Amino acid sequence: MKRVVIGTVACALALSTTPAQAYAPPPRTEVSVRDAGGANFSWNSQVAPALSLIKLPLGYWVLYHGSDEDKALVEPMIQRSDDGIATYLNQKYPSAIGDVVRDLGMMETEVAPFWGNCRMSMADVTYFLHRTASDPVAEPLRQGMRQAAPIAADGNPQNYGTATLPGVEGTKFGWSDDRKSMNATASFGPGFTVAARTIGPAEQLTADVQGVSLPGKAPAPWPGAPVPGAPQPAAPNLFGSVEIPGVALPVIPLPTLPPLSPAPLSSY
Repeated sequence: MKRVVIGTVACALALSTTPAQAYAPPPRTEVSVRDAGGANFSWNSQVAPALSLIKLPLGYWVLYHGSDEDKALVEPMIQRSDDGIATYLNQKYPSAIGDVVRDLGMMETEVAPFWGNCRMSMADVTYFLHRTASDPVAEPLRQGMRQAAPIAADGNPQNYGTATLPGVEGTKFGWSDDRKSMNATASFGPGFTVAARTIGPAEQLTADVQGVSLPGKAPAPWPGAPVPGAPQPAAPNLFGSVEIPGVALPVIPLPTLPPLSPAPLSSY
């Protein structure tokens, strides 16, 4: 009897640390959590606009096959969510996203010629982060997520969603052109990856992911997380220069785009 009781307690403790607790986001928000072993827990899973999260597989391909100059653009593309860099790399390496999707077996990702039109599930996002977590070539992706700029290249704040969860070490942010119709984030931490997307503004995504249980240890929340009730950065003028006190956004010059040529297929 004693052995049975101990085993039952151990099992209960193990289950209590899984993401599948009483948490349940509203239908407007899709969430995926993946543990260190690759097990996935998803809510409201669907294939929908990938937003800037698709820059992760784009950057991954470039880190393997791009020129040295283009490889150097990957980290700032992720850090600043720079659309200009993404468009340049997408045009120069048109097969990049599709190659990664195929080679990694991302079954819930739909590739389009323009990166901004790609679609994917949040489960595929956490799958990508899980598959590349131990690949040293992907370190610029992770570093860009760890050092995400407080303000993105287009002036949008990057301080919401899964980035606010305890234990998160790095986050990639994404948003619709109007910044409020759809928002998404993908994060990683010790022993987990998590991604979420909501039909609505950034603060809605932040609220909807609170309460999800993440595998692994949970240190203090990410220091960039917004404080409830604290004033947030004002939205910049989309039709002029971005002027936010104390934030300098350096201009990254892009090389002249050479004629397009098919890139060789490869595995990772």
